[in-house]
Amino acid sequence: MAQVGEFAFIIATLGLSMGVISNFLYPVVVAVSVVTTFLTPYMIRGAEPTYEFLLRYLPKQWARRITHIDVGTPQNLSSDNLWRTLIKAMATNTLIYGILSAATIAIMFSLVLPVMRHLSVELTGNHWAGNAVCGLLTILLIAPFLRAFVMKKNHSEEFKTLWTQNRINRLPLLFTILVRMVVALAFIFYICNYLTRFTNALMIVIAIGVLTLMILSRGMKRRSIRLERLFVQNLRSREIAAQVRGSRKPLFEGHLLDRNIHIGEFEIPEDSSWIGKTLHQLKLRNRFGTHVSSILRGSHRLNIPRGNTVVFPGDKIQVIGNDRQLAAISETIRNEIRPEDNDIEKREMILQQIVLSAKSPFIGKSLKDSGIRDQYNCMVVGIDEGQTHITLINIALPDRRRHTVGGRRKRGSKEYTSCQRVGFKITFNTLEN
Repeated sequence: MAQVGEFAFIIATLGLSMGVISNFLYPVVVAVSVVTTFLTPYMIRGAEPTYEFLLRYLPKQWARRITHIDVGTPQNLSSDNLWRTLIKAMATNTLIYGILSAATIAIMFSLVLPVMRHLSVELTGNHWAGNAVCGLLTILLIAPFLRAFVMKKNHSEEFKTLWTQNRINRLPLLFTILVRMVVALAFIFYICNYLTRFTNALMIVIAIGVLTLMILSRGMKRRSIRLERLFVQNLRSREIAAQVRGSRKPLFEGHLLDRNIHIGEFEIPEDSSWIGKTLHQLKLRNRFGTHVSSILRGSHRLNIPRGNTVVFPGDKIQVIGNDRQLAAISETIRNEIRPEDNDIEKREMILQQIVLSAKSPFIGKSLKDSGIRDQYNCMVVGIDEGQTHITLINIALPDRRRHTVGGRRKRGSKEYTSCQRVGFKITFNTLEN
């Protein structure tokens, strides 16, 4: 798109004739056209490396926004399924961490608050200091939980896909974050309202400030992740041990078809690096956790292909997996493309004749010993001995039992050609260079 074409000359001439541009602009247009015409091939060649360089070093958020139009919607990836999965995960996290926060507040107010008030009355003569200490301890204890259900799933694959897939999704996604922030502020507001006599406006400001500190604190983030992992590990330790012993069956037993898996279909491009490889070499199961159910090849269908099945251009492979796995395969197929061959025209095969002279190094050698194929990357397709038709070549390996008859050596019933006569015209199938 950088090249200024000849149509610019017409525009510039029209501008000069109408008097809307000055005389100096027309030479500038011509000069720019010449320069951009010269630079266009180099810019086209450098476009792909520049694109890869920018994707490698740009921040991930910028790169995602730049490429979301090109990536588009992965095949068989339903927005409804993404919304359903995301809302379910957010609701579950909010419910779990909300229960933990409420339980922590209840324990602190019922057990710790009376003790703090008693100590505060003995030391200062009032209970406000005890209320402040208990409130701070309570907020510190529930801070990892509040941060978790406000920030968790905001960087998930479902959230990112919905955000970049369509601008219409962004307002509902921001609304989900706002709702969870309001729930977190409600917990802080309740603590302040229970322990202090501040006005509602002041308590709202305090709650917003405290929640902002929770979200921005990296230490709080690490603590939240550590507590979550420890909680899940302790929660599932007995279930995992029971499954290992065989006394407890998996939760998905009898409900496998209810899980979020389905069949996706992907077409292999003609320049894909998958072409010529077997399913065993592609390792789709190890890389993506998916299963290839069928391969559609023209009017034929290969059901349950084996690992030695070779992938051809234009094949449509049907893969079983969930939305995330199918999206990963779709993106990989688009990215794993063989680079364009810029020198394809230079490797065109041509036919050429070479006359052997007395000083030719090929005289007295068989085709195998001459090195025509190995050293010069040429193929001898015939020998012209002045006959009506070119003598076809039948190459055989030489051995000790051989004799020459009219320029050909025989070995059993097979024969192979050696360059014995001066003046042979050998026809080569070779490259232009």
